[in-house]
Amino acid sequence: MEVELQILGESAVRGNGSDDPAPLVAALRMLEADSLLRTRLGEAGREAVRIKFRQETVIENLSALYEMLADRRPAATLMRADG
Repeated sequence: MEVELQILGESAVRGNGSDDPAPLVAALRMLEADSLLRTRLGEAGREAVRIKFRQETVIENLSALYEMLADRRPAATLMRADG
């Protein structure tokens, strides 16, 4: 039985991707028994969210998305005379 605990990069606990819940259950039991590991995963998760959802990052990502979507629109829909 494979148990995958991913701490660096992403803060996650996950099984091996199969439909078998046993690896995930084993990983969760490991977390239940190890308060230091829970703390490290929690800190890694907070840091990942802090970085991913920084105001500057969100603004840059939304701006890039809006520009990409605007580039896909036909020019006639950008400036409509009726609205």
